Amino acid sequence: MTIVSSWVYRLILLLGFAGFSDRVLAQPSLNIENVLAHTFINTRVVDPALDAKSESNKAFSNAVLADEDAYLVIFSVSEHEACASWHTSALKALAAVERSLVCRTAIVNASLTNLEDHAYTLAATHANVDLKKIAKEVKTAVDAGEEPTSCGAAAYFPFGDNKEEVGAEAIELNESTVSGKQLIEFAAQHVDNLSSRVQTSMIEQFLRSDVQVPKAILITKGKETPEHWKALSVAFRGAITFIDAKGDDRTKDLFKHEKLPWIGLAFSQTDPETGTQQMSVQNFPGTLSNDRADYIAQFLLEMSAALQMQGSVQLSGKMEESFKKLLDLNEALSGKKGQPLKGKVSVVSTKEEFNDACVEQNAAALCLVAFVKPSASADADADA
Repeated sequence: MTIVSSWVYRLILLLGFAGFSDRVLAQPSLNIENVLAHTFINTRVVDPALDAKSESNKAFSNAVLADEDAYLVIFSVSEHEACASWHTSALKALAAVERSLVCRTAIVNASLTNLEDHAYTLAATHANVDLKKIAKEVKTAVDAGEEPTSCGAAAYFPFGDNKEEVGAEAIELNESTVSGKQLIEFAAQHVDNLSSRVQTSMIEQFLRSDVQVPKAILITKGKETPEHWKALSVAFRGAITFIDAKGDDRTKDLFKHEKLPWIGLAFSQTDPETGTQQMSVQNFPGTLSNDRADYIAQFLLEMSAALQMQGSVQLSGKMEESFKKLLDLNEALSGKKGQPLKGKVSVVSTKEEFNDACVEQNAAALCLVAFVKPSASADADADA
């Protein structure tokens, strides 16, 4: 099998993210943290105290139970000011979970003064969380003029469309602040895995199979699949096939990686000269971190966007939502609301021409670039 080096026939979507230092920036002023806040951090607040029983059931079902994606939910007593800082730390902790495991998150708020609030029933029924007990302990602490040690609990609803049947795993949050590290470790224990751990001798066979589906590849030093890779495999289900393997001389020869871990996206493209299908591999350009799956997700989204334009990829679930948010963000930055993304194709051959076409004159956050192999006639003209 021939794997073409990534610069020959690759088609990539260049976004102005300051996090990828070795990539040409279309919008140097666009901070990656702000982009990720728009695309991956989407904690939903379900407030049954504001709704009738039937409506709160419907709200929770629509937000969590009916969604195939996994959910990490915090059930909290947040009405009283004594829990305000705890609630703030919970939101930050959930954001950390989203960055690390790209799963969905939600907070269900309960009234401290009304123990008949339907949030207590939701917590008990769907997560086996005794939120009334926590509320009573908060009230006791408040009456004594003390700071509550906890204002809620967390529950992980697994990936799948049968959440009510499977149920959730819960954990008590018995601290005055919610720890992002604790929530990440808790959620990581329950993350599903759709990545195939393969022997290195089988990698080429996997790449040959179903060539129209891109393959995300992780080469590691260890024998186990990292939790963040498992989470990504679920997030991109149906659009990208995930595999992982322990690196050796075979993977080094195949992918030319210099150090591990290494990530790449393999995808099939048609050679414009011969018309044959060849496999291209685009390396992940950033620094890999086991606690930041969102950077990898951003890279896969960029690549998926380019391949989607070719009709090779169809995103779904959370990634489809995140992709739409990226387009919305581009629309907002370009100041052209309600207009589809479009632009002319410019052929450039120098850095100055590229800057003029894709940086200085481009108000949008997206710049689609195709790197193509020069034709024989072009080489002849250049020699002349």
